[in-house]
Amino acid sequence: MKQSKSYAINEIPSVSGGTPNGSKLTNKGKDFREEIITELGLENKDFISVYKRIRRNTLLKIKDFSVEHIIQMHLLVYNMRNKSTNYYDPNTETIVFKKSERNVLPFKSSKGATKVKKKEMKIEVNLEEDNSIVQPSHYERYEIEPINFIMINDLPFYAGNVIKYVTRAGYKEGVSEERDLQKARRYIDMRLNQLEGKNPNALRD
Repeated sequence: MKQSKSYAINEIPSVSGGTPNGSKLTNKGKDFREEIITELGLENKDFISVYKRIRRNTLLKIKDFSVEHIIQMHLLVYNMRNKSTNYYDPNTETIVFKKSERNVLPFKSSKGATKVKKKEMKIEVNLEEDNSIVQPSHYERYEIEPINFIMINDLPFYAGNVIKYVTRAGYKEGVSEERDLQKARRYIDMRLNQLEGKNPNALRD
């Protein structure tokens, strides 16, 4: 079994016709769904992480999909070849699929957890109930999650926080849009103070 499965952007099978699940056969004689599931050793409960390779050593994560939603994933990825869609990216060279670890967390003592050997100390979490750590809902509308953009571009701490608060403003449950925008402004003010040789914590008019 492979750790990842890659397709050149111009070699992704067509989404129309060919097999009962709506994806044509790959060059190995398997349909798109079967090839990915087989080569990554996936099970029905697993998730697939989809990445686009924009440079030789740079992968940008697009999204996680459950195995049962692999056709939905296929449609999204296939649309990356179509210039008329929002997902088109001329810099994308390859689409990479990996078995996601989003449904497995390091073992922690908790109610109902069984103590086992260290190498087996993993617990599964119900992502239908809580996936707020791995894929916060207030960032789902973006093609690239803000943290990936921040880390890939090696942005400074203050800039990362400005992006974080601006992109989630009005979308994070329990936090008002005004509150997040005030937080973003605070980091901008601190940076301006620093550039002006003032105490970063000084209040600005």
